[in-house]
Amino acid sequence: MPFDDRFNQFARVDDLSKPLMQGFPEEAGSALAANAPGLSAEALARQMNVAGGPIESPWPKNGGLLFFNETPERFFPGVQIDVVWFPEGAVGDRFDEKIFKGPLARMTREALGYIQRNFLRETVIKHPDRAEATRI
Repeated sequence: MPFDDRFNQFARVDDLSKPLMQGFPEEAGSALAANAPGLSAEALARQMNVAGGPIESPWPKNGGLLFFNETPERFFPGVQIDVVWFPEGAVGDRFDEKIFKGPLARMTREALGYIQRNFLRETVIKHPDRAEATRI
């Protein structure tokens, strides 16, 4: 069974954040977004397939805890994204580090946004013999 589909018996369904779960179908444009506000957190988690088990003993799945818990590192130590930049190259002694934590989707968006804002640049080279420039 894949890791994200396994039940996490060290957590409870209450550890899944209903606001985070509600935001996901809205962001994805799912029809579930219209019904989400009227559902309990457990019912919504079951519909999204991030919780399961018997009615009397529901369990969250690992994937649900990674996406829909504000602090997934409580359940999975080391869950974070480290962006490391070596300004002097790989052989240099200096580096800058930025750590991102939180729900997986948010952490990924923030890390990619940080990389785009701080490290991705576009260079435009104009050529004297033609109208088009080269963009790198």
